[in-house]
Amino acid sequence: MKILWQSFMMNDFITNYFINPILKGDGYNIINTITYGIVLAITCIAIFKFLKKAKIKLNIAFFSSLVPFIALGSVLRVLRDLSILSSPLFVTPLIYIVLFSITITTLFLSIAIEKITRMEYQFILFSLGLLYLLIAFSKLAKNIIDYDPLFLVIKFTILSSILFFILYKRKIISESNFIVLLSHCFDVSTTYVAINSSKFIEQHVLANFLISNFGAISLFLSKIIGIVLALFIIDKKIKNEEEKNFVKFVILILGLAPGLRNLLLMMCFGI
Repeated sequence: MKILWQSFMMNDFITNYFINPILKGDGYNIINTITYGIVLAITCIAIFKFLKKAKIKLNIAFFSSLVPFIALGSVLRVLRDLSILSSPLFVTPLIYIVLFSITITTLFLSIAIEKITRMEYQFILFSLGLLYLLIAFSKLAKNIIDYDPLFLVIKFTILSSILFFILYKRKIISESNFIVLLSHCFDVSTTYVAINSSKFIEQHVLANFLISNFGAISLFLSKIIGIVLALFIIDKKIKNEEEKNFVKFVILILGLAPGLRNLLLMMCFGI
């Protein structure tokens, strides 16, 4: 009887904290936020080892070829938000599994095509990713009704990143660090614009806490300070260049992907 009760309680726990947020779009809670963070870390380690075993060079050319896939994930997520796609597979965190499957399949397809055509697989990978993105975006484009969010986000992104641009031009920070910081300035700018409208609310636990207690401007300071600190630690502690590039790319995704989703949502629903 005790085992049955424990099983019931565990099922209820999983349903409330993990399944319902996916099916109902309830967002994040402290339990699934921590769990997803742990799973992300473990998954990234596994992916890194997998790519190294596959003898993929983790350089700028490779990561640049993946940019269309990041944008594709954001577009697919917005299509789900608009109910154009109905499957829960396009809700976080399942969409990451879907996108990884698409990306890794295309990667090995590109490598196979390279052997036949002698074209660099990074170019093939980028081109196929761009094709997927254009197909997905064609389903979304007709739902865009407001371009004001785009101009507002550009303005706040420039304002929040101008100091980093100056530091980059003076060679105080590296190009890779500047790109990562720029992606998060973009992300926090989209969040700032969204929560200052009447149509959007923040779903993340920590961001909600900061907004409720210190106002929306606290998002800029807290996130940028956090990313600067993370990059400082990465540069100091990680000696292997490919490992360093991989970790920075993961951090870039965590800024660029949700930021693009936020922007597209605002352009579709208006502010």
